[in-house]
Amino acid sequence: MSLIDGMSDSSQAKVVEGMISEEERKRSETLEALLLYDKIKSSQQSKKELLEKIQVLLSMPYIAVTKDGLPQSEKDFDELFDRLAMGEDGYTG
Repeated sequence: MSLIDGMSDSSQAKVVEGMISEEERKRSETLEALLLYDKIKSSQQSKKELLEKIQVLLSMPYIAVTKDGLPQSEKDFDELFDRLAMGEDGYTG
């Protein structure tokens, strides 16, 4: 039986935290900072890519639809099928 077996959870947590060295705390803080930086960087890249996709979509002709959600004219159908044939970047090929 160890010394902390009879302690409350909060007391056990205090004992365990007291066992963590200053060097381990600094390494942990550094790792957390790196992970946060990576998350922010990834988020900014995703935002940039999303804005680029929105710009491509905004540059495309409007597709008029009926109340049922279907293209209203043959021209609208053609535009819809052209878009469906496009790659993820908004360009055919």
